[in-house]
Amino acid sequence: MKKHKTNSFLFLIILYSFSGFSQVGNFPLSKYHLKISEDNLRLVEVKASIVAQEPYLEMNPWGIPPEIKEGWAKFVDIKSISDENGHAINYNWNNVSKKWELEIAKNSKINLIYQVRLSHDNYNWDAGGGIDGRPTVWADNTIFWTTAGLFVYMFQKTGKYRQHG
Repeated sequence: MKKHKTNSFLFLIILYSFSGFSQVGNFPLSKYHLKISEDNLRLVEVKASIVAQEPYLEMNPWGIPPEIKEGWAKFVDIKSISDENGHAINYNWNNVSKKWELEIAKNSKINLIYQVRLSHDNYNWDAGGGIDGRPTVWADNTIFWTTAGLFVYMFQKTGKYRQHG
């Protein structure tokens, strides 16, 4: 029972800390539903509803550790992207821009399903803050996730990053 409470408590901290970024100015609210199974604490299933201001999605490229060329996106497996009517949207990963390019019009509402694999602790994060800079699962099954490692977001026309929550 204690393990379950610890996992739930940390998960609530993640959601609470991220909820402050859910809406900026006149931009529409995006919604994320996260599921962490007790059977596999290293996998998060995410369902999101986003209004894509531009025809692409991305994650923070950060660049630490340097051997992870895709940044946080390395740990993401996109399962599906669909429009608000449930029709599939074509997409592809662009290795140059480090973004998922979408075949949609600007300001399209999309539904996104993806998984994030927590294998970040297989890399040396000392340059990025050590264990404080990367997600991990400790021996007592305590989970530590950083929000940058969980949430795919869109890019504003102004060139400024804005995460949705």
